[in-house]
Amino acid sequence: MEPSVCRRTVKVDLELGLHLGPDSQIGKAARQYASCELRIVKEDVSVDAKNVLELMTLNAPQGTELVLEATGENAADALDEL
Repeated sequence: MEPSVCRRTVKVDLELGLHLGPDSQIGKAARQYASCELRIVKEDVSVDAKNVLELMTLNAPQGTELVLEATGENAADALDEL
């Protein structure tokens, strides 16, 4: 049986958008879920939520819509954490 994918759409509400500080916090939270694959999607770009350098490539200013995707154990909990 193929694992299901949990998705959630969010909007960046930080005045300065995503930058090193928030990206580091996201990466740290995502790495707590070792058995779960976590990705963040902006339009046609998908990055590993556990990788801060990849997160920085999103260029997500305030108001940007992102899709959070989680696959694996505790996927829904992981999305809640992010």
